[in-house]
Amino acid sequence: MKSRQLLNLTVFFFVLCSCKTKEAVTHNDVRTEYITTLKPYFIPVETASAKAMLECSKEGMVLLTRLNIETSKNARMSLMIDSLNMISVEAIVERDTLYLPSDTIKITKDVLRTAIEYRDKPLTGWQKLKQEAGGIALGGCVALIGILIVFLYKKIF
Repeated sequence: MKSRQLLNLTVFFFVLCSCKTKEAVTHNDVRTEYITTLKPYFIPVETASAKAMLECSKEGMVLLTRLNIETSKNARMSLMIDSLNMISVEAIVERDTLYLPSDTIKITKDVLRTAIEYRDKPLTGWQKLKQEAGGIALGGCVALIGILIVFLYKKIF
């Protein structure tokens, strides 16, 4: 009966001496990258038009009575009448491409990289004393069991 009580006391002592705790540490890896690139935007085709109203005078001269010139933003037009009553029209259209910055956001998430680590806290002085006492108690139990086996062996033979 005493050996059973001693065994129960030893198990109870080992349960009280446990000092391992769990500390959860998670690793979330989320990266956000901002990428700035230049994208081409083509300016639509430019136009220019000129309307002129010409009349003949009594002397046989050509007179310009009305002139209407319309151009868009990147177009230039010039209309000239020289001394020989020749009309020359010159239109210059500049084609242009704009490169505007465009922001692209790239988000990378690694959710599967969550780990839980178990760390031991450093032992206090009292816990170290209990640990040493547990080792001595365990050695005493092993010695007691050995002595009991020797006595039982001598009684049988």
